Amino acid sequence: MKYLNKIQVFFFENIKTIQIVIVLMNLAGIFGLYIDVSAPIFKQLVPFNLITTTILLLFYHEKWNRQFIISGLFVFLFGFFSEVIGVSTGKIFGIYHYGPTLGLKLFNVPLTIGLNWLLLIYCFSNLINKFSKGNLFFKAIYSAICMVILDVLIEPVAIRLDFWQWKNNLIPIQNYIGWFIISFLLSLIFIQYNPFIKNRIALNILVLQIIFFASLNIFKFI
Repeated sequence: MKYLNKIQVFFFENIKTIQIVIVLMNLAGIFGLYIDVSAPIFKQLVPFNLITTTILLLFYHEKWNRQFIISGLFVFLFGFFSEVIGVSTGKIFGIYHYGPTLGLKLFNVPLTIGLNWLLLIYCFSNLINKFSKGNLFFKAIYSAICMVILDVLIEPVAIRLDFWQWKNNLIPIQNYIGWFIISFLLSLIFIQYNPFIKNRIALNILVLQIIFFASLNIFKFI
């Protein structure tokens, strides 16, 4: 624990440098994936980018306790296994399968998908807690709505980069309904057990996520 605290102190003392690194990682990813010559290389770096971003996010979490650890693990596992059920049955999000881009798979689902659920639920919960004065139920609703809006940006890019593929290349409405329901449940639980999240880079990461997927959608038409 002392060693972890020393690492965290290092990151807090060098936060401006870390923020610049995160920005550069995202800019490199945008242009690297857009340019045909470099796209195959940068596709292989997608899991590394997601893992690194999540680790940095967690280093800047200011209140580590049992509630945070348990709720974070719950979000990771629930998000991951909802995808396992979704891929296996087509009952949650629709009929789809994962490509190789997101890395190592377990039960036909990349392990990084669990991290993606944790990253997004954490960041949106942080955002909602900062700007919303509503009760827990409405905070979870707002978070789920934001998650769905982001998914609208993610889907075209994910298909193009072979994160996943939909049956007949059509994104079903069921996907957004399932995404909303899972996001609502996870936000409800996460915010309940972490009502006062403090993280100095969560909002930065969220904004960069939006810029990343919005840019790749725009570049598609250039």
